Amino acid sequence: MKNLEQVFFKFIWNDKPDKISRSQAVQDYPDGGLKMVHLESYVKSLKVTWLRRILLSSPTSSLITIFNETCECELSSLLQFGPEYPKQLAKKCNNLFWKELLNAFSEFLYIVLKNSNQQDQPLWFNSNISIENNPIFINSLYKKGFFYVSDLFNKDGNFLSFEELRTNFGVTLPFTKVLGLKRAIFSFIKNAELKQKEYPHFPECIRTIIKRKKGSKDLYNVFLSNINSIYKLNTKWNALLQLGENFDWKSVFMSISNCTKDSKLLWFQYRIFYRILATNNYLYKCKITTNNTCNLCKQEVESIEHLFFYCAKSNEIWKQFEQMLLSQCNMNVNLTLTDILLGCTREKYHALNLMILLIKQYIFYKSRKSNVLSIDEIKKCVLAYYQTEKWSHGINMKQNQFTLRWRMFSNLFS
Repeated sequence: MKNLEQVFFKFIWNDKPDKISRSQAVQDYPDGGLKMVHLESYVKSLKVTWLRRILLSSPTSSLITIFNETCECELSSLLQFGPEYPKQLAKKCNNLFWKELLNAFSEFLYIVLKNSNQQDQPLWFNSNISIENNPIFINSLYKKGFFYVSDLFNKDGNFLSFEELRTNFGVTLPFTKVLGLKRAIFSFIKNAELKQKEYPHFPECIRTIIKRKKGSKDLYNVFLSNINSIYKLNTKWNALLQLGENFDWKSVFMSISNCTKDSKLLWFQYRIFYRILATNNYLYKCKITTNNTCNLCKQEVESIEHLFFYCAKSNEIWKQFEQMLLSQCNMNVNLTLTDILLGCTREKYHALNLMILLIKQYIFYKSRKSNVLSIDEIKKCVLAYYQTEKWSHGINMKQNQFTLRWRMFSNLFS
């Protein structure tokens, strides 16, 4: 699988080193990723779909019979226990197909339980509830219908006493065993408010598996959620732009895909996000060039911030653009450094973000060839894109969507 993934990413990056970490590249757009396929998670999700086929099949299905005989367990017990149970079954199973399915389901259970309510946690074979790091299984309680943590609590939210277990359920256990179980549970649940479940109860893992009758999208997303994808550049952007801890990064990432579907424009903006745009300063750090000064002003270091905002020639273009919006569209837009680099998220003006993106692309490519920027050339560039979108929406019968998208800026093209 790793070799296949290596071939996949070599193709994506044209046989060059990865420009973005793979754990980040596979994330969805709202999470700052490129929505590339994580092959290992995809294969695991396909394996778990076989369990869905078993769950949705009739009780007399040969598939259930094969599963019970091959894995030496009942399907009901597999769904009532924690992730350690299928892991133990996989060790004993000689059939490679079912062995991999059980291991995939064990990992799936682990991820789902990590994010589920504490009262949804299975009592048995659950690494979260253990004594001396050993998962618990008490057969007498299991036979009496104690499957989940909340089953051991009464209607008032109190843990069932030794007497209640004996009198109400006919369970006779050594006092020390009940005490050990209670300590194991309370070391995990801490301050959670627990209530008795109403049966029939379907755990989160089963609801996720049978949510869709076909496909593996939901299952794939579960496995993908377990991949560590801390967006390290958040810290850099926060320090540079003084964004604050509560800055809405998801809105920023979504603003890209909402403003355009043009793959070249999208990739251009993502290179700005990931700070891998080939400015002179970036190329200088990569030891590709010996000159890191701005091509436009010939004075300052050409960083992303300087090229698109602080450079006098770029700044003049933004002022002319703001003046154009004010005079022709009656819009008073004061673009900040954050608006220009990351997108304007204060309002849902997707067309405005598109025009900002087109201007940035114009500034970048123009600076590679000359040091002269022209607002008239930008107008032609934006008009050409406007006409392309109008044609595209027209042939797809989405004229209303196009009109709504550009209604605030229609005077620019009249």
